[in-house]
Amino acid sequence: MGLFQRGAFAVGLMSMTSWSGVALAEDLMLKTDQTSMMILSADPGTVVLGNPGIADVTLNGKQLFLHGKAPGSTNLTILDTAGNKLANLDLTVANDYRNQVSVFSGSPKGAPLRSTYTCVPDCEPAMVAGDSSSFLSATMADNSQRAAFATGVKKSNETEAPKPAQ
Repeated sequence: MGLFQRGAFAVGLMSMTSWSGVALAEDLMLKTDQTSMMILSADPGTVVLGNPGIADVTLNGKQLFLHGKAPGSTNLTILDTAGNKLANLDLTVANDYRNQVSVFSGSPKGAPLRSTYTCVPDCEPAMVAGDSSSFLSATMADNSQRAAFATGVKKSNETEAPKPAQ
């Protein structure tokens, strides 16, 4: 069983079992840009996440959603409303490379430049740490523009207005 499968199995197993008054200590593997859900047996009172740049937590009653944000390791501690420890989880977040392709090209400085694409089924630029800064900047600008269109902040036929003279 692979590392991702073991982590998914652990998350699945925990979602099927309720957490009793006994504190749970567990290692969990999450994938970037994926969410896993767990059901708590008691109402959480305090939730402390070690590094919110690596993972995120959302609560909906007794439902706990863990979202992998960036590769790395962190921890999560959950206390009930009386301050008793419900869980102490070590979280590891890793990229899921199953549908990604990296393209390496030469550069004037000699070090190869990397550009990463996610291909499901067509290949689109992905934002992956370690890609060339010019590729990341262009991808981020495209994603920002797409988000502005999707949220109605900017219409597709709008052009940037000139800044007023000061």
